[in-house]
Amino acid sequence: MKHTHVFLLVLSMFIGACSQQDASTHRRVIYTLPSSYIGTILIINSPQEMESQAFREHKIPASGVLIVKKPINEGWDDEGIIEFFYRNNGKLEEITGWAARTPKDTPESRADPEIRVFGASVGTYESIHSDCKILTRSYYIGTNTDAYESVNFFEIDDYVKNHAIDCTGLEPGTLRKQHLATQEKREKEDESSSSEDPQQGKN
Repeated sequence: MKHTHVFLLVLSMFIGACSQQDASTHRRVIYTLPSSYIGTILIINSPQEMESQAFREHKIPASGVLIVKKPINEGWDDEGIIEFFYRNNGKLEEITGWAARTPKDTPESRADPEIRVFGASVGTYESIHSDCKILTRSYYIGTNTDAYESVNFFEIDDYVKNHAIDCTGLEPGTLRKQHLATQEKREKEDESSSSEDPQQGKN
């Protein structure tokens, strides 16, 4: 029994030391928002040749979309310790409430005035609007009622349709090439069909 106690003590010390070491190596990432911002926060990660940093602060613009440059050798989904703050007259006010998802829609939950960070949604996005696979992370900031009503809610597709994405360092996509090839094929078929029937459109 004595040997067992010593083993458990050593094991406990080892686990504690590992936990402290892991905690000390976590990166701290702070996102600051415009005062009173409510809505989707969309973060697009763009790998770059740069050094890793233990602390980063990013200012979210009024659009809610931020393109973040990160070291190529750093896991794009490994953000470390994440915190959100409002920028209010030069002061930072932390948003301390977090929720994995919106709660059930009830009168009680709608009456809750606390602003929370909902999410996060992490993934790789690809569409016909971009030449590469886009690494994204998104959150929603607001009260339960804001989330229920989808106040200022948008998805990455809404953004990419109207904004060009710098694909430097990102994996090339295939959907856009396939879409353009299909579109070109249809246009050629339409032209061929029109040339075969010169009377078309006269009737």
